[in-house]
Amino acid sequence: DISVPSLADPAEVERQAAVDALSIIDTPRENRFDVIVRLARQLYGAESAAFTVLDRDRVWHKSRAGTDVDEAPRTVSFCSVAIKGQGSMIMGDARADGRFADNPSVMGDPGVRFYAGYPVMTPSGQQVGTICVWDTKAREVGDLDDSKLKQLAHLIESELRVDPFRAEE
Repeated sequence: DISVPSLADPAEVERQAAVDALSIIDTPRENRFDVIVRLARQLYGAESAAFTVLDRDRVWHKSRAGTDVDEAPRTVSFCSVAIKGQGSMIMGDARADGRFADNPSVMGDPGVRFYAGYPVMTPSGQQVGTICVWDTKAREVGDLDDSKLKQLAHLIESELRVDPFRAEE
């Protein structure tokens, strides 16, 4: 299992407070995020893509394309590891990565092999989720342009600064 920071950890308390302040957990899908996620899927030719938000013990998909999964436990989520970094997390074959080789998402359904994710931050700098793409075929990642993921993460961050009621005007 992937370790989930304790809510006794001051950094996790701050991160969770930033998630709570966004007030987007368990809200309906929004086109402003769906467009970005569909673009991520298209740019990387991936089977699936999502904008995820890491809540207390789960990873919730605010927006998703190519998957019907709404959430997953943080203890098995690639995104739980991706938000700990300062840049892209890219795996060509999850079976070859010791952190994920026995992960239920790798071993069972959906059989994830390729994953690429980039942290999404709040204006205060808290990493609250990811923009990510994945599929069931392993890939060579040497030529993968991760700058697109970074740009898509920044688009989501810009949208997080916009009042959702004003975004629909």
